[in-house]
Amino acid sequence: MDPERVVCVGNGVDVNQYAYAPAKEGMRLTFVGRLRRLKCVDRVIDAFAIVHRAKPEAVLHIAGDGPMRRSLERQADSLGLAGSVVFHGFLPEDAKVALLQSSSVYLSASEFEGFGIPLVEAMATGTVPVASDIPSHGFIFQDRAVGFLVRSPQEMAERSLQLLEDVALRHRMAEEGRRLVCETWTWDAVAQRYRGLIDAVLASRR
Repeated sequence: MDPERVVCVGNGVDVNQYAYAPAKEGMRLTFVGRLRRLKCVDRVIDAFAIVHRAKPEAVLHIAGDGPMRRSLERQADSLGLAGSVVFHGFLPEDAKVALLQSSSVYLSASEFEGFGIPLVEAMATGTVPVASDIPSHGFIFQDRAVGFLVRSPQEMAERSLQLLEDVALRHRMAEEGRRLVCETWTWDAVAQRYRGLIDAVLASRR
C-alpha cells in the first residue's frame, strides 16, 4: 500500500464525560486496561517499584482484569508493594473517570496498541501519561508536550518521579494534554476528519 494513501483518523472521547480535574489527591499513578501479556503491566509494576522506593507514599491503581491478574498480584507482593498497588478489577465508567481525575500520572507499557484510548481519557482529565514509545502513543501525542514516551521501566520511573516532584511541569503538561484532546481527539473532531476523508475520496472518483 502506498503510504501516501494511508490516513490515520484515530478515536475520540466525550470531553464533558471526562471532565478536566487539575487538583490531584496525593501521589496516585494509574493504569487502565485488560491485564494481558501484550499490555506489559509487569513493566508498569517494575517501574512503580522504583518510584515507591523514592516516594513510599505513592500508590499505583490498576483498573481492569484479565488472565495476568494473579501473576501481577504475586509480582506486587514479591516486590513488597502489596499495600501500595491496588487492583480494582473492571470498574464502572463513572468510577473509572473518577479514578483518572484523582490521579497525577497515567502509565502504559504496551508493546502494541491500535490506538490507545485510555491515554486520551487520561489527558482529558488532566492526568499526564508516561507511556511506551510505540507508534500509536506517538500519534496520540501529536509531537506536543503532553507527556513522556519511554523505552524502559527505569525511564518510566524517572519520568514519573519528575512529574510527581515538579508540580508546575505536571500542570503545564496536563493543560496542554487537555487542550490537545479538545482540539484533536473529540468525537466531533474525529467525525470531521472522516467527513474530509470521504469527501476527498468521492472527489477523486468524479
